[in-house]
Amino acid sequence: MAPPGESRPLLVLLSTQLAGGLSMGLVAPILGLYFRSRGITLAQIGFIGSASMLGWFIWEPVVGLYADRLGKTRILSLSLAATGLLWLAYPLRGGFPYYAFLELVRTSLLSAYSIPVKALTAELLPLDGRGRAYGRFMV
Repeated sequence: MAPPGESRPLLVLLSTQLAGGLSMGLVAPILGLYFRSRGITLAQIGFIGSASMLGWFIWEPVVGLYADRLGKTRILSLSLAATGLLWLAYPLRGGFPYYAFLELVRTSLLSAYSIPVKALTAELLPLDGRGRAYGRFMV
């Protein structure tokens, strides 16, 4: 068992990850309904969902490089703050291009969250049984 001081950063990181996962788990099921209430068609909602994955695809490799240079904790904090502020932009306007753009930006910011979380988790887990523990904590 790790000394109390050594396990605290991992608990803080996992708590942050849990809070982020819960917030997305609460928003994701109703986001399509929100778009629908704003006049977006079902086909456009499907396109927005597909196009938003471009943010992950494009930015994850880039964010990995910057996380190593600028610091994982800094990138993680900026990503969470920017994602929180971005949610405030959703009710400002409407329309398919606007929401598609916001979703691309949101998933780009979330990729800036996921890379540092994975790297920091791997660094904070004990070497013995790291793979098993990483699999358990990243579920």
